[in-house]
Amino acid sequence: MGNLVKGIEYNTHVVKVVFRNAIARPSTIAYLYETLAQEDINALTIVHCTPWQGRSDIIAVIYESQQFKVSEMRDELEETIGVKDIRFNPNVALITLYGSPEMAQTPGIALRVFEALQNANALAEVFAASADAITLLVKESRVIDALAELKSEFEIDELTH
Repeated sequence: MGNLVKGIEYNTHVVKVVFRNAIARPSTIAYLYETLAQEDINALTIVHCTPWQGRSDIIAVIYESQQFKVSEMRDELEETIGVKDIRFNPNVALITLYGSPEMAQTPGIALRVFEALQNANALAEVFAASADAITLLVKESRVIDALAELKSEFEIDELTH
């Protein structure tokens, strides 16, 4: 079996946005994406947390240059999808491991990622996986160590920034 992870990208010019306590219904994320798109805001990653008592948090990763636009949308989002608060964390880095579609069918890939993060003392604030990519959000202060451990674990020579 060859190396299923072919490369690693990272970006330190991102912000984690938490849309707190939104109404949990199918149209919520669709409306959020529509609203962001109308403002030319690209959500690099979006995670909808498990609903609880009809409410849920939505986490998005956007470019730091777009944070002000999201701040300006606070009232509209409160009115339309019931967002009670929007929190921003600019001290994060987005890491994406990409490779072959077999990544999703190979047991232990996520384990290897989390062990590398453990060795770097880096907590994944967000973890998302698809057939050919794993996306992580870590504290910016830990990104260099996390990248070094991930490069070593998956025998990657070059990073894309």
